[in-house]
Amino acid sequence: MQYDEEHAPEEGEEAPSESETFWFHTTAHPPARLGQYILHTLPNEREAHVFGHEPLKLVFATAQVVNLYAAFGLALQVRLRAASFRQPDPDDLPDGESYPFGLGPHDVDPVAAQVLNPYEEAMQDFLEGKCVEIDEERIRHLQRTLDVPLDALTDYVLDIETVPADDPEHGERTIVHSVSFSTGTYPTLAAFVSALHSQNPTHRWVESGQMQIIAAAYPGTTQPEGAELDASLIGAGLEPMPVPQRPKVTVFWEQEGSNAPEPVALLIDAPEPMRRTWTVPTKEIDTTADPESEYWRDRPHVWLDLGEGSETPDVVDELILDPGGQRALVVLAPNMRGERVQIDLIRRALDEVFIDPEGTVDQHFPIFDLTLDRAPWEE
Repeated sequence: MQYDEEHAPEEGEEAPSESETFWFHTTAHPPARLGQYILHTLPNEREAHVFGHEPLKLVFATAQVVNLYAAFGLALQVRLRAASFRQPDPDDLPDGESYPFGLGPHDVDPVAAQVLNPYEEAMQDFLEGKCVEIDEERIRHLQRTLDVPLDALTDYVLDIETVPADDPEHGERTIVHSVSFSTGTYPTLAAFVSALHSQNPTHRWVESGQMQIIAAAYPGTTQPEGAELDASLIGAGLEPMPVPQRPKVTVFWEQEGSNAPEPVALLIDAPEPMRRTWTVPTKEIDTTADPESEYWRDRPHVWLDLGEGSETPDVVDELILDPGGQRALVVLAPNMRGERVQIDLIRRALDEVFIDPEGTVDQHFPIFDLTLDRAPWEE
């Protein structure tokens, strides 16, 4: 196909005779892969320990992705392949939902602009602060939420496939995108919190000053790598402690001479990570370019974390998590005998509207809440 455009004349001038020619061609085939139109998925690719009864989510970068395939007479749908070969039970699905899950115009929800193309973003930056206000909500993305319960401890592949729009049940299916992940033991975040909170702590003695030595080795945001934390605990005089099959909390006490025992640290173990990340589209600045340029790339953002309780601030000196997020050493501030200590699992609010609605705040879930007034072995 050829498109000719004559140069527009200036006022009072005659139209020039020259023209420009632009060539392009259309294709008879739909895009073979959908990945370039995927903005975000929950779970992430190869994510482990997924809460199997939490909703799945697909976010498309453009609101036209459904129309794109419809132009070729195709419809999009979602299937789940389990390592157990068990398919979703229709009785477990919400009212109005069927399997395979449709991705038609009535199945997806609009999402306000989050990641813009370079032209629109440049125009937005140019107009910012000018007399022309940008006050309307611009829809640029689509999302599909799948509320389907999954089996525990199972590997899954989520497939997005095309089928003929006029015969989706019997027509040829072609996979255009896949996301692999695995579920964990706990169906929901609430179940994970409940398991952590329900454990009665055990208590142990530790040689004076040893926990402070470990804390000094990992100041601030510095975290151990590999088996460094376990090696530090062994160096403190403790035997090797494998991560238990069930959640466990140990309170460490030290004692100087005839002084009363003093609580100095907590060791929190969980069979699954207490700190988790999702990769999220993030704007970054290339400072090496001249001039500096901005671009988007997927970066990990912490969405589940461990931290001080909202009701007991300033009780933690250092919180040290192993690389897998399943073991945390919480070194307490000095003189905590008789004080209440609360440690929370925190669901961090993310800024992306396709993950957390605007105005969402961090949610705190207490998993340890105890006044450390005396060691159990005191008379």
